[in-house]
Amino acid sequence: MNIDNINRVIAAVRAEPHHFVIEEWNTASSAVTGFNPTDRLTLARNNPCNTAGCLGGWMDALALCDIEDGKLTAPAFDPYEEYRVGPAALAAHFIGVSRWQTDDLFHMDRQYSMPRFDQLPPKTRAEAGARALEIFRDSNGKSDWTQALKQTGLLEYMEGDEVTIDGQTYS
Repeated sequence: MNIDNINRVIAAVRAEPHHFVIEEWNTASSAVTGFNPTDRLTLARNNPCNTAGCLGGWMDALALCDIEDGKLTAPAFDPYEEYRVGPAALAAHFIGVSRWQTDDLFHMDRQYSMPRFDQLPPKTRAEAGARALEIFRDSNGKSDWTQALKQTGLLEYMEGDEVTIDGQTYS
């Protein structure tokens, strides 16, 4: 596990909360544009307006920046392991874990509504996402969004209750 790169993602998400969402891989690139690496790295390189990404999108963008800067070698293509190809595989490679380990982390343990989460204010989303990644790092690659949401005061909201943040109620 690459702790330094995980910490870079945590720092990037906290530093750029308006550029963090959980439901979109990377709004600078899509299936329509072919997930072009040049487009994907703009999330981390210069954060154009209206560009955002999830934890995996941030990992992928930072990895592409490192590849472009000669600091990281792209993983080899394995034709027998389709799951190891593409942005999600590069994100996992960047933090030094298997693609399978990142699946629950990238999908909120397949337990919580990503659209509901993205209704929260950016700083709140970013703190919860960063905390989820810290837990992943500190538990040697085990995702626990329930704990991250509990520690950031969002668990009850994600389970259907209201939450008030900075005087605004979210339901």
